[in-house]
Amino acid sequence: MSAFATESIFAECVGEALQHAGYDVFSEVPLMSRCVDIVAVHRESGEVLAIECKLRDWKRALRQAKSHSIACDLVSICVPMRTPSEALLQSCQEGGVGLLMMDAQVRTLERAVEPQPAERIWQPARGWLVDVLRQRGASC
Repeated sequence: MSAFATESIFAECVGEALQHAGYDVFSEVPLMSRCVDIVAVHRESGEVLAIECKLRDWKRALRQAKSHSIACDLVSICVPMRTPSEALLQSCQEGGVGLLMMDAQVRTLERAVEPQPAERIWQPARGWLVDVLRQRGASC
């Protein structure tokens, strides 16, 4: 059982930790026919990070995160803090997807796998995402 009551509460905690780490955070951001749990724009570099937050079913989070790489510089999934399985670590590494884990007690993020830069960003999707973020107050 997770220390987080719902995925939306979990995502909110992840967003707060990212804000403390230097990101502007936007929740439930539409991207083409999908919705990204969190889009975080680094305040200094302008790098755009998409994060899928899941209490369970990391495989689904991984599929969703990979689809966001058409418009984002980096993609990651975030799960509650635990010892990650070998399958989870390997799947993230092979897919270029970062793995973040949220500690429920101290509300901090730990990076278990570093995300790899997106190989190809589709410019129409990136432009559409930037427009959505600007409407929400981002300066990207």
